[in-house]
Amino acid sequence: MYLDYKRKFYVENLHGDLKPTFVDVEESKILILSRDIVLEAKDIVCSLRKDIVEHIERERFFKNSLIPLQNILGEPYIVSIMKNYSKIMNVGPMACVAGAIAQILGEKLFKGEDLIIENGGDIFIYKKGLINIKVYTNDEVFKDKIVISVEGGEDFKPLGVATSSATIGPSLSFGKTCATVVVSNNCALSDAAATRIANDIKTSQDLKRVLDKYKKMIYDCNIPILGVVCVIDSSMALFGKIKVDFV
Repeated sequence: MYLDYKRKFYVENLHGDLKPTFVDVEESKILILSRDIVLEAKDIVCSLRKDIVEHIERERFFKNSLIPLQNILGEPYIVSIMKNYSKIMNVGPMACVAGAIAQILGEKLFKGEDLIIENGGDIFIYKKGLINIKVYTNDEVFKDKIVISVEGGEDFKPLGVATSSATIGPSLSFGKTCATVVVSNNCALSDAAATRIANDIKTSQDLKRVLDKYKKMIYDCNIPILGVVCVIDSSMALFGKIKVDFV
């Protein structure tokens, strides 16, 4: 369980005077920062998880597929979201399950005020003004030092931030990055993109080639990804409408 939201250091500069709500449902360990305690959050998460579990029984390839799956009639909303964004990034639908839960929970709870939802490192953020996101990495050079900044502006919309890592956490990655961070307009998209990009990076020599490839894909296909940051073997590369500082 999350005993103290201040230990979630990558959101420590975001919370301000927001109040924490904790949701602990099986594998879903979720932190919500909002103006008020959110009593309905647990019921929403339980409902989303139930939809996923029941769909796994209906579509037997859904849980373990490493490639996108086609939508089928009558599938739950969260399953459609997972399939749609996994198709964009050519990964299996479960690659963006944490991001999809954070995104839909954010959509249901959003009331036009500051709201931050963190689910296993995937973050739904609505916050006016400058947003600073501290990146956790166990790299000996960059550990606890990277801060990604995104300027909201007057037309600011919620952001989705996701991280894929081959060295931290239980998630499956075929790459070797200790952190691949994606910022977009949707948590499920960021989650799927972080997985896909991280899978292609095995050494620091891959950074330029892989990021150039996905930069072209994102711009050519008009995918709403704002920026990408990758860290591997004490090397870092990035692109997009984001700023990176070191603390």
